[in-house]
Amino acid sequence: MTSLFLKGVAICCLAAIPAAADLCHAKDFFHLIWLLRGGKVLAQNDENTYLGKITNKYDSESIFSEHGPYGSSYYANSLWNRNGEFGSKYGPYSAFNSNSSKPPMIIKEGKIVGYITTNKWISGGCSPNLLKALSDKV
Repeated sequence: MTSLFLKGVAICCLAAIPAAADLCHAKDFFHLIWLLRGGKVLAQNDENTYLGKITNKYDSESIFSEHGPYGSSYYANSLWNRNGEFGSKYGPYSAFNSNSSKPPMIIKEGKIVGYITTNKWISGGCSPNLLKALSDKV
């Protein structure tokens, strides 16, 4: 398992997800973003709700576009809606529920390459806060 650390705290834990062998070899945060760029974000609910893409903030479907639905803190299907199903501290499919066993998936080329989660026990999980902090690099 490979972990990326910031000030001594593991904020992205990359492990042997079969489809994500490249992620396990991420050299640094920028390499990680490069590997995730273009990935679609889907919820692990029964509908696999589409939650946006990992692209630059100018893409209307980007999870980083504050003016698009998926980057908005108000849109129901946004990771950043703290009162929504996918962004609250308590939602079972939320990226911000540190106990969720079903956080949003990152899909690239039809394969799960990671998860967006604050749950440090999820193999292949990346902090949503880390991704947002690095969003200008996408």
